[in-house]
Amino acid sequence: TLRDGEQMEVRMLTGSNICVFSTALQRICISPNHYMHLEYPSVVHIQELRKSPRARVSLSATAINAQGGQEIVHIVNLSPHGAQIHVPAGVGQKGDSLKLAFHAAMDGLKTTLELDAQIQHVHPARPSRNEEEGMLEYGLAFQNIPAENALWLNALVYQHIAEGDMT
Repeated sequence: TLRDGEQMEVRMLTGSNICVFSTALQRICISPNHYMHLEYPSVVHIQELRKSPRARVSLSATAINAQGGQEIVHIVNLSPHGAQIHVPAGVGQKGDSLKLAFHAAMDGLKTTLELDAQIQHVHPARPSRNEEEGMLEYGLAFQNIPAENALWLNALVYQHIAEGDMT
C-alpha cells in the first residue's frame, strides 16, 4: 500500500512519447473514484516513441545464416520489428537473410521465438560491460512475423520499457 509522502518513479505513455519522472505522493483519494495527488515533478524525462518502440535487453540467441552456419549472439536491443545484436564472428553482410532464435519468458509463460530477419547494417560494436572486444554489431529487420511471435515481441518490448529499459 502507498502512503502519503512516499517517493515513487512514474512512467507513462502519452500519445507518441514516454515520460518518466520522480515524485512524492501527496494524498490518496477514494471518492468519487480512486486517484492520487502527486507532487509536481522538478524534471520530466521525455523520449519520443519510435515508429517501433525498442527496449534495451540482454538475451542470448542463436543466429543461423543462409548457408546453415550458426553463431551464438547477444541481443542488446529489441523491437517488434527488429533487433540489434552483438556477434563475435560475422554471420553475413548487409542484405543477407538469417534466422534468429531465442527463449522468451513472461509471467510464467515460456516460448522459443524463431524469427526470419534481414541484415540492415554491420559495424564494430562498442563493447558492453560483460562483452569482449572485437564484437560486431548487426541491425536486423524481422521479416514475415507470425501473429503469435508478433504478440510476444510486443509484450516483451513493453515489459522492458515498463521496467525502465528504454533506449
